[in-house]
Amino acid sequence: MKQGVIAPPHVIQDLCEFLNLGSAGFTLPSASAGVMLLLLEHKERFDDRELEALFPWSEEDLQRICSFTHREARTSWCFSRFLARHALASVTGLDPRQLTFGSGPFGKPFLLDNYIRFNWSHTPGCVVLALAFGNPFGGGFGGTNGDLGCDVEDTCKAVIDFGSLAYSLYSDAEREWLEAVPDPRTNRVRFLALYVQKEARLKASGTGIGLGKKLADVRAFMRDPPFREGDLACFRHGKPRDDSGSGAGDERGRYMVALCAPAIGDAPLTLRTHHFGDAS
Repeated sequence: MKQGVIAPPHVIQDLCEFLNLGSAGFTLPSASAGVMLLLLEHKERFDDRELEALFPWSEEDLQRICSFTHREARTSWCFSRFLARHALASVTGLDPRQLTFGSGPFGKPFLLDNYIRFNWSHTPGCVVLALAFGNPFGGGFGGTNGDLGCDVEDTCKAVIDFGSLAYSLYSDAEREWLEAVPDPRTNRVRFLALYVQKEARLKASGTGIGLGKKLADVRAFMRDPPFREGDLACFRHGKPRDDSGSGAGDERGRYMVALCAPAIGDAPLTLRTHHFGDAS
């Protein structure tokens, strides 16, 4: 890929409309306290020329983009960074190209010299970005961005053996909750509801799955989404789709999303969703 140019006007306009902004600029309401969750659906595959046009990628960005062998992975990575940089720029008042990032001990990114907390997650076709501004939790904002985590998974994707995985990932009580429903579709949804909660909680702590912590030791609510309780919110969103051809599509939403933040059950939460182009 060649180094890109700033996104064309129609792309910026599309993003402005998503963020509920005027075309004159990005001005999220940073004076009010709360958490904002942005959910962007997009085509799963964009060609390199289209991805180049999204943002003036740095040489480091381009190397990372080219490291992905699958087009879906390239597209997901580009859209997650594109959304994050423009949304964070809207909060800070900076040009998105001027944002500088650091990373915590386990690789979690944060903005240098800024109080904004954020976290992102993506799966092919969908990007989720959580933003905390105006200090909604009380106390100070840490440079490690350690109090906010989110995760998204596609309920229509990979067919895996949930029963076997549950024994290695979940507690006895959680497995009993899964096994309480005989319908495999409901079992799959419950499996993912637990998974995204645990991943969001680990990401909020600044770590993540695969760093030595057992998922079975990470607490999750055994409740069918949607719900907001304690430090977790979990819900489903997106146009349903049945990739299997079995007629097993679920009208309650394709993507399973979880957000972890202190006292999220009480803090103001704004959800904005958008389809970028043809997201089917």
